[in-house]
Amino acid sequence: MLTVIGIVLVSGACIGFVMQQIGKQKRRLRAMGDFSRLLSELAKSMDFTGETLPNILKELASEEGEAADFAELLVSELSKEEPKPFFELWKQSLEKVNERLSLGAEALSILHHAGKRLGTQAKDEEISGLNKAALALKEQMEKEEESFLKNEKLLKSSGVLIGLFIIILFI
Repeated sequence: MLTVIGIVLVSGACIGFVMQQIGKQKRRLRAMGDFSRLLSELAKSMDFTGETLPNILKELASEEGEAADFAELLVSELSKEEPKPFFELWKQSLEKVNERLSLGAEALSILHHAGKRLGTQAKDEEISGLNKAALALKEQMEKEEESFLKNEKLLKSSGVLIGLFIIILFI
């Protein structure tokens, strides 16, 4: 009886670990999509409304998703008394959000590059840069999603096989 309980627990743990990894990757892909939409919306708002960047970010922070959390964090950093360069605040906010998301080096590079341009170029160049960054991030997300779909079945199978191997060792 104890062996059966051990087998069930090991199998459950292996499958649970695999499902956790799959969930993490799905959340990461969703976050990349959110950030791509945030950059597009930021560019659209800058182009059509003429609002200041902090006001646009406040509006975008009211939406849902991981990118909205980033926008909210950035708005709170911008409202602090001590003046800092915008890119430094962008980078800090992005790093705080990334601790939870693990976006990956390529996605972080795209987002860092987009933030570096804001406030340093003409409005039209900033809008163009944001649109390019949104497109690059979307392309990166599609690449990672394609890779994920290829590896998802392999990951599930390996979790089951590892669980079976451990079970065989118990017996």
